[in-house]
Amino acid sequence: MASNLKDADTTFLDNGLNTEDNVYNYSVTAYSSNNFLVGSSFPASSVRLTAQSQVGSIQLNWNAFVPWSNQIQSFPRKHRIYRGPEDATESELELYDSVEVLTDGFMFVDRGQHGALEADKTYCYRVMTRGGYGNPAIDEPLQNFSQIICAQLGDTIPPCKPTVLVNTIDCEEFLADKDNCGSNLFQNTIHWQHNREAGCDANILGYRIYRGLSADGDFVLLPEAGIVTDTFYVDTNVLSYAYCYKISAVDRSLNESELSDAVCNDNCPYYELPNVFTPNGDNCNDLFSAYSDRSLSGEEGGCKISEDALTKCARFVKSVVFRVYNRWGQEVYSYEGSISDDVNSIYIDWDGKDNNGNQLSTGVYYYVAEVTFDIVSSDKTKIIKGWVHLIR
Repeated sequence: MASNLKDADTTFLDNGLNTEDNVYNYSVTAYSSNNFLVGSSFPASSVRLTAQSQVGSIQLNWNAFVPWSNQIQSFPRKHRIYRGPEDATESELELYDSVEVLTDGFMFVDRGQHGALEADKTYCYRVMTRGGYGNPAIDEPLQNFSQIICAQLGDTIPPCKPTVLVNTIDCEEFLADKDNCGSNLFQNTIHWQHNREAGCDANILGYRIYRGLSADGDFVLLPEAGIVTDTFYVDTNVLSYAYCYKISAVDRSLNESELSDAVCNDNCPYYELPNVFTPNGDNCNDLFSAYSDRSLSGEEGGCKISEDALTKCARFVKSVVFRVYNRWGQEVYSYEGSISDDVNSIYIDWDGKDNNGNQLSTGVYYYVAEVTFDIVSSDKTKIIKGWVHLIR
């Protein structure tokens, strides 16, 4: 941010800040009377305070990135702890204790030094750091306040497991949208409700997200999610919708609930083959291929498929085993491909030749395709039978 101060001003008050969620950094730039840059100070941050509930105590930790020292040998050395009741304002917080940071560091444990801490009571804190440059020409102490943070005593009682839902995909809408053809990054949205059954800790800090490939398989913590304080989470940039999720609740004593019941989203698989192709070398429909958007991007030459055919494009296919038979039931061509294969692919791209490289004559041929889809469901493989008219 920038501010124009009057000539004699050496103070600036920044109002209306959300110090609960944000850390703010400040630097001062000086200009001469003829508007030439003199120099800038190093940035100084506001103090960030955290509170961790423990059994019988509340631990405070704080830090600040400032160009002066908050641990100088000379006066002042003690940082001040202010405390007050729930919803207390800055002026209502009273000086409670102080910390000798040279020996104890930037930490204070409230064990009820001035009266026992009460269970189920909320205590709010604010810390004042006091430091200096160690330069007699600069007034000390340099005082810097943290935000206000509130906590309750810790316990060993875990929360109850949350109730979880997942936003499932409407496959009819998904497959009808041709813009989804060729998509390879997706997102899942999970949301949950806190379980407030009797006997569970209701003092929730947040939630942890676990992800797996099936409802009865292994689930792995998503470290990038951290402890989520909302009641929803968007799992972005995943390679498919086919994931299952479990959620746990974490209280302020870092007790974790058991994992919720699994909720799963699934992909919308599709695979369709045409019934005619013309391998005559005119660069139009020369290959027998599963529907895709590749011909629109020019990968197959000059013959473009219709826009309507984009709704038929292959989606969420892992592998294909394809066999072709003549009218006497003899196998004339076979093919295997997977989405991870650098040479083959799920699209087949048969050029009308048999397994020995000989051109097959014009006629009707019959095929069986064993298609394995990328889905959570146990019924992952589908057998597709059909015919194709090879025309030269």
